[in-house]
Amino acid sequence: MVEFLTTVSIIAILAAIALPNIGSINSEANNTKNKRNPQTIVGTYSAGEAAGVKWPAGNVATKVAAIFAGKNPTGGVFATTTFKVTLSLNEATLTYRFIRSDAQGNLFLNAEGTQDPRGI
Repeated sequence: MVEFLTTVSIIAILAAIALPNIGSINSEANNTKNKRNPQTIVGTYSAGEAAGVKWPAGNVATKVAAIFAGKNPTGGVFATTTFKVTLSLNEATLTYRFIRSDAQGNLFLNAEGTQDPRGI
């Protein structure tokens, strides 16, 4: 009986050590995902623009919404290719703080995440 109680207490101690670490691993995974998704969005925007897609003018949220809807170039070899990103709406709104727009309206990645989280 003493051996069983010792084994159970050792397992309980190991579990108490491991569980907080599992929570931080999950948090790190979400942070990484929130940085990786903006890279996908900006990459799709740039590739579409290079292929001839005419993205709408506006703030980051407007452009990201257009990338989610998808657009085709007006002509050229990529005219049948739809440039589109498929993420959930919640994932899209988490990307705004990592995407910035320059004076010409082009999208760029801001790895520090210091942009307006509303996409304005």
